[in-house]
Amino acid sequence: MPYRKVYEHIHARVSYKPERFGQRLMLHDHPKLPPGGLKKQTTKIPWMERAGEVSRFRREHGRFPRGYLDGEQQLYSFLQYQRKQYRAGKLPTVRKSFLDEHLPGWLTPPKKEREDALWTQRVRELDAFLRQYGRIPQYKTAEYPLEKVLSVWVTRQRHCKRLGNLDPEREQLIHKSFPWLLATIHSSAATDGQRGLPVGADNDETLTLSKQGI
Repeated sequence: MPYRKVYEHIHARVSYKPERFGQRLMLHDHPKLPPGGLKKQTTKIPWMERAGEVSRFRREHGRFPRGYLDGEQQLYSFLQYQRKQYRAGKLPTVRKSFLDEHLPGWLTPPKKEREDALWTQRVRELDAFLRQYGRIPQYKTAEYPLEKVLSVWVTRQRHCKRLGNLDPEREQLIHKSFPWLLATIHSSAATDGQRGLPVGADNDETLTLSKQGI
């Protein structure tokens, strides 16, 4: 019988009749543990075989495995470990060469670089949206797939500014590219118009931007 099943049976019997506690130490109550204890035994897959699985996954799905999706965690963990090993200078040259050849783009930049690249991408996308549609992106009434994403991004920048967490370089770029984005609107629409600010920008209402606002 599996060790765990026997243990649970003994525990249940002792809980029902505490006077049997001393009897649980008898030899027949303790079967021999399986090799490695109670931990689930897993077969170690050779490095090349696992790398081949990741390569096939990439060809079939057109992307790298994701750790939050069922059935992809092991491949994701393997790939993340290779990246960690490389950045620590511990990944053998042969393995890196194999990954470079069969998994182009596997060595993604560190998290900070990815975040900076995505932030810059959002700036470009927002600029293109403003020029094409002449208004600030909306969330509730979004008409385009990217519009909700940009609306959330704009709100996030304002939130970071209010908390004092907005990176100075990012804030400077926002002021230069979108002078209305971080403006706090407390005055009336007429006052906003005199200041050259989009009316209701802080609430993400539907707006028609003037050339100065863009």
